[in-house]
Amino acid sequence: MKIKKGFILRKVKERYIVIPKGENQSIFKGAIILNHTSMLLWNGLSVNSTIDDLENIILEQYPSVPRAKIRKDIIILLDKLRNNGLIDE
Repeated sequence: MKIKKGFILRKVKERYIVIPKGENQSIFKGAIILNHTSMLLWNGLSVNSTIDDLENIILEQYPSVPRAKIRKDIIILLDKLRNNGLIDE
């Protein structure tokens, strides 16, 4: 799975904001604000990735967090991205 084309990530001060561009502006109205961890996952999804790939990205940054918690949080984020039409499976 990966992020659909037509969405860009911008850093504004201490926040990361995803906005649509081109045709996606008429489909997705608004923006998504990401925290640092979500931004890492977003970047991981810029290429075709599995949940295991995404877990490893987070484990590199947060090695003390249990893998099960990381997986649960990744699934929550992926569901939100899917529900908003931002992921290609």
